[in-house]
Amino acid sequence: NLFYAEKRPPKNIRFCAQSLFCFCHLKKWGSEVYYTEVIKMKPDEKCVSVCGLYCGACPAFPDECHGCLSDFVRDVCKVCKNGFRKCAAEHQITRCSECPEFPCERLKEFSRGPIIDGICNHADVIPDLQYIKNHGVEQYLRCQTEKYTCSQCGERLNWFNRSKHKCR
Repeated sequence: NLFYAEKRPPKNIRFCAQSLFCFCHLKKWGSEVYYTEVIKMKPDEKCVSVCGLYCGACPAFPDECHGCLSDFVRDVCKVCKNGFRKCAAEHQITRCSECPEFPCERLKEFSRGPIIDGICNHADVIPDLQYIKNHGVEQYLRCQTEKYTCSQCGERLNWFNRSKHKCR
């Protein structure tokens, strides 16, 4: 449950009706401070993107985006300059793993970059989509959630901090 010390919620509260999770930050509103108990959003099927990226490992999740297939998507992902969302719609599929042309040249090119801080977070999209094809989205989601959660402290990790993580 979400708890407020005052009756008025802060203006920056966001509610995702689909997943029934609320997010807000402690904010000062004039001289009032709102204390909240935040419900942590857990990655769901909407975090398994069209192109095979696991959105639950994105640094923007969940504050700026709830996953590529959700109703709360970052603008850069909505636009999808690589064209995966448009291509999937044209092929009437949800993910590239469902396409008869999988893996296509577009996906192969996507898997080669970008490299940020020595990490290419796109590198595993083809093997990950093959895993989804063979084992299903739910099993893939379980594996990725485990992979991107610290086994000692339970903190959610992302593509770029996973190898550098130190428990607090």
